[in-house]
Amino acid sequence: MSSEKRWQDEIISLLKTLRQLLRSLARLGFTTSSLTCYELGHTWTPYCRQASKDVFFSALKYSLKIYSSLYVVTALLKRKKINYYVEVVWKDVLRSTAFLTANAICFMSAFCSWSHMMGGYNKTIAYLPALFASAFALRFIERTSRHSVLAMYTTNLALETLYNMLTARKLIPRVPYGEIGLFSMALAGYLHFYRTPGVVDSFSDSVLSTIFGTDEVVDAPPTPKSSAITRLFAYLPQSAQNLIIRVLKFRYLQIKHKQCTHNWSCLLNIAEKFVRCFGIGYGINAALKIPSAARLLLNGKNPLMKWLFTRENCSSGAFIAGISVLHQGMSCLLRHMRGASDPRVDGLISGGVAGLAMYFYRSSMVALYCFIRLADLLIKKLASQGKIPTIKHAYVYMYAFSTAILFHAGVWEPHNIRPAYWRFMLNLTGQQFKLVNRRLVEKIFDIESANLYPNFWPSYDPRYTSITSEAVLKDVSRFK
Repeated sequence: MSSEKRWQDEIISLLKTLRQLLRSLARLGFTTSSLTCYELGHTWTPYCRQASKDVFFSALKYSLKIYSSLYVVTALLKRKKINYYVEVVWKDVLRSTAFLTANAICFMSAFCSWSHMMGGYNKTIAYLPALFASAFALRFIERTSRHSVLAMYTTNLALETLYNMLTARKLIPRVPYGEIGLFSMALAGYLHFYRTPGVVDSFSDSVLSTIFGTDEVVDAPPTPKSSAITRLFAYLPQSAQNLIIRVLKFRYLQIKHKQCTHNWSCLLNIAEKFVRCFGIGYGINAALKIPSAARLLLNGKNPLMKWLFTRENCSSGAFIAGISVLHQGMSCLLRHMRGASDPRVDGLISGGVAGLAMYFYRSSMVALYCFIRLADLLIKKLASQGKIPTIKHAYVYMYAFSTAILFHAGVWEPHNIRPAYWRFMLNLTGQQFKLVNRRLVEKIFDIESANLYPNFWPSYDPRYTSITSEAVLKDVSRFK
């Protein structure tokens, strides 16, 4: 027997053994169904190869659209020169497009192959193919510099999805204002480390310094006294300037603790931060609405009211301003009350209080993202001190496990996924993800799966299956 023949026989034997193992696991508690991937998964076509082709072209088109916009806009914001677009941007666009397309097509192919190998379906049929597909795509295709960003983002989504799945099953209760508490804890930890230079990563440091300034950072260089308010003051009429000067001579507006490092009095410093940060928050939210405003303008409508003057813009401004004001106010108050300053303790307390500003702009996405980044910071700090081992390719594992959870939920219970991400998954697959026969899933696996599409039933080709909705309702046991 040739070595090639022996190798093929060993592979076939291994696959048979794995198939028997998975079937044994199914008898231990995993519900198994003999349905084909056409009957349950790619219901729009009976051919696995055609289904993979459909997903491939949809994913390629959508990925190219997303990443070309993302990288071009990022380069414009960073004011890159024309050479950067010629030498770097197009390569990054193609590589990230290849990554996302490979993730989608590998999942689709593995979904079918896994069901053929197992002889049916159980509840792992979406998770395991997505796990391997995601790990392969990120590890071997996408740039290493993007691993952490993608891992953080998908972990954020996966944790929220798991929470929704657990609460839907009534295994844990929903926590009122839980995102506010989570954000307060994350911000307390961040500001505790932010008070010491060199601990927080460069991205977080730039964001925190924009919102909070560097007044409270230990050994930070002194900030210039000129600010947006002082520059604005110079343009006011002389009568208005004289009135403001008279108001500022009020005794309570001149109070400043001897250990406060900011240039102005405590109250004036808080007022300056409120005005500046409210403008930042308002501007960020308004900038995010520019694409929708442009579409309204192209349709001949006036987008001004729906773009600039909205309650959401004000909420965003109040959120950013509230964080800065509560942090600075609590820091000054602690110094006035104790007569001393402990930067790290003060950062912990003031950060926790500042997190309450999320009441104005409640977002589980922001809260989870900050908490995950804080956990990442702590893990890196402990690993650098040798207190915990360093895991090679940790971000690949994070991304793979998180994306597998999202694909699992996408097949079995998409109503528990964040709506914006579910729309992303639909666009990535050319709307094919909604064609999974979830009414069949509900009957066979006893899972609430068809909440988003309760009346959908595929138009099957009778040459390849005899399954009908009436047959399933009459005797579901024959499909198990």
